[in-house]
Amino acid sequence: MSQFIKLERIDWIRFRSVAEDFFRRGEEFNTTFDIMRATYGKISPERDTLYRWERVFKSTGNIVYYTTSPGAPQIRGLATKILPLIKENPHISLRRLAGVLNHSIASIETAIDRDLRMKRVSLRWIPHMLSQMNLDDRMEACYELLPFLRKMMKNKYVGLVTGDECWLYLDNPADSVWIGVDEQTPERARKVIGSQKVMITVFWGADRIWHIHALPHGKSMTSVTFINDILTPLFGKMHEGIEHLDQVYVHFDNATSHNAKLTTQYLNDNEIIRIAHPAYSPDLSPSDYFLFGYMKGKLKGNSFKTAEEAVDAATKILYEIPQQMLKSSFDNWSTRALYVNTNGGKYYK
Repeated sequence: MSQFIKLERIDWIRFRSVAEDFFRRGEEFNTTFDIMRATYGKISPERDTLYRWERVFKSTGNIVYYTTSPGAPQIRGLATKILPLIKENPHISLRRLAGVLNHSIASIETAIDRDLRMKRVSLRWIPHMLSQMNLDDRMEACYELLPFLRKMMKNKYVGLVTGDECWLYLDNPADSVWIGVDEQTPERARKVIGSQKVMITVFWGADRIWHIHALPHGKSMTSVTFINDILTPLFGKMHEGIEHLDQVYVHFDNATSHNAKLTTQYLNDNEIIRIAHPAYSPDLSPSDYFLFGYMKGKLKGNSFKTAEEAVDAATKILYEIPQQMLKSSFDNWSTRALYVNTNGGKYYK
């Protein structure tokens, strides 16, 4: 008399799992059938069943699905009530959702995670919402910048300098402070337009800080000031400090004094080659993504009575930056240019 074995649902899930494992290892359904029949005998799936499973696997990438979760039953209808509120206001909080729908925060969070398959993330700050033209300009600029930087890297970036201006504040409060367990957390005021500050301009290369300039109080950064107080002494120092300097390459952003006709004429007259910089691109400026952030980090927790004291402190920090750190930031320039060029002009992450 024949003996029949009734296979339960869990058995078929196990067989599907075994078959999927073989498919993931590259085995085709015939080989899988032979191995499973030799291992499990006649209770294993038939050849045509494995053929159908293989087709599903090739189409979807798996044949085992987790359809129900253990534990408490789902709250019916809650997810459908949450979704319109999130679509209307993507920034809405769990507390607000719980209040509007009269459910606990835990229930709201569970429904969002399990049923809507959504998560809350912090928004990434970017300098500017780039238009398609901006993206194209960044890609084009990096397409030209990348081979230039790789060429300069082979010669240790000799003759290449970059620079920019930044505000140096007299008061630089720290982000954190030690207090007693029973003391109230101190408050820190946000920087405002009227905060005491001085504008400094720094030009530097992969091996040293070349020139630091502090703009006198009440004076604006015009093209004349940029040429007379910054570019002229900068290039003089470079020719004195580098033997047999054949060519100077300078990089700076698109500030008004930088793009002025007088500045362009000065560079042409002195045969200085300017490296193009796309608009809204601090991620491609070494002064922005490294130098000034490093300097301001070192200044945190310090307050100065005069602009001269602040400039002296900043100057000391800048001149003490290790040479290898300067070079690494220049090497990172190429990495960023490659990323922008191969990612549609998007900001470097």
